[in-house]
Amino acid sequence: MKIVLEDLSFSYRGGKKVFEHLDLVLPGRHIVAITGPNGSGKTTLLKLIAGILEPDSGRVIFDGVGSEFLRFGFVFQNPSEQFVHFTVEREVGFALENFGYDSDVIAIKVSEILKEFGLYSKRGSSPDELSGGEQQKLSIASSVVYEPKIFLMDEPTSYLDEPGKKLFFETVSSLRRRGYSILWVTQDPSELKLSDYVLLLEEGRVTFFENTKRFLKDGYDSI
Repeated sequence: MKIVLEDLSFSYRGGKKVFEHLDLVLPGRHIVAITGPNGSGKTTLLKLIAGILEPDSGRVIFDGVGSEFLRFGFVFQNPSEQFVHFTVEREVGFALENFGYDSDVIAIKVSEILKEFGLYSKRGSSPDELSGGEQQKLSIASSVVYEPKIFLMDEPTSYLDEPGKKLFFETVSSLRRRGYSILWVTQDPSELKLSDYVLLLEEGRVTFFENTKRFLKDGYDSI
C-alpha cells in the first residue's frame, strides 16, 4: 500500500519544529528502512503516518484513503510493554476480541497464526517466559491475526541478542513475502541490507531516499 505525505508540517508543543512542508511517497509492499541521527524525526514520522500524532498542516493518505480506515501493526523496542494478557494464546486473540469477532472464529484464527509463527506449543505460556526473539514474533503474530495493511516498527531489535535478531529477521522476511508494507526505524547500519529502500532523515529533512543498494554503494555515514 503506497503511503503519500503531502505538504506535511509538524511541531511539538513548545515550538520544536520537526517537519516543514514535507512531501514524500513511500512505495507499498516493500521494506523501507528509516534511519538517521537521534532527534531527526524517525519515530515522529511513524506516529504521524499511524495517526497517533496530528500534523499542523498537510495530510497522510494511503492509496487515496486516510489512516482512520486502516489497521496498523506495531512493533516496538520492548515487546513486553505491549502485552496485556497472561498467556500467548490470549495475547494473540486480544485484538480480535476488541474488533468483535465471534469466539469460534477467534479460536480458529488464533490457532492458525500460532502454528504459522511456531508458537503453538507455547500457547499456554506467559509472554514473559518467551525469549526476546519469540516475544517479537508474538508481537508480530498478534498484529497479523487482524490483517493490517502496514507494519510500523520502531527499532525492534534494540533489546535482542544475536539469536533473537536472527529469529526476528526471518519473521520480517516472511512478512515481506506476504506483501506487507513495512516501515522500519533503525540506527544499525547492518540491518539496512534487509530493506528495499532507505530513507535518511536529518533534522526533519529527507537527505536520501532511494533503493538500499544505492545507499550502501554511496557509503553514507550520517547514521
